[in-house]
Amino acid sequence: MASASAQSTIERKADLISDIGKLRAQVEDGLAMGDSMFGQFAHVDVTNEVNRRLSDLKKKKRGLEQQLREKEAIIQRSNRDFSDVKDSLPETQERKRVQFVEDYTMMFLLLSYVFMILSFIIFYVTLSEQKMKAFFYSLGISMVFTFFGSFLIYLIA
Repeated sequence: MASASAQSTIERKADLISDIGKLRAQVEDGLAMGDSMFGQFAHVDVTNEVNRRLSDLKKKKRGLEQQLREKEAIIQRSNRDFSDVKDSLPETQERKRVQFVEDYTMMFLLLSYVFMILSFIIFYVTLSEQKMKAFFYSLGISMVFTFFGSFLIYLIA
């Protein structure tokens, strides 16, 4: 007579064997379904399709490169026609820095900054007991902040 642990081991082994059989059947069903939908040699069709697309793309790339070379040649010919005019004109902007902020944007930022400074001064003066001393102190802080802020903006831009 077998012990209880040996019996449970045999039952677990039988359960595992039946689970493996079910999984094997599911895999075979999936493969059969794939074969019925795509055929047994579907990978060959996919490979041929990928190769055809690759050759089409290579052909298109060669065509675009040829067009690019033709257009560059036209640009070079046109550039020679106007090179004497281009050489006589002065360079108007620096090449290392791109100026993109418009005047009205700078005016809006300046007005916003002035409003912020005035709000700070008024807020600081109203909280202080000595109004004149607080006014000059906040004015000095605003000047120092403006100096360092404009220096930082100059370094960044």
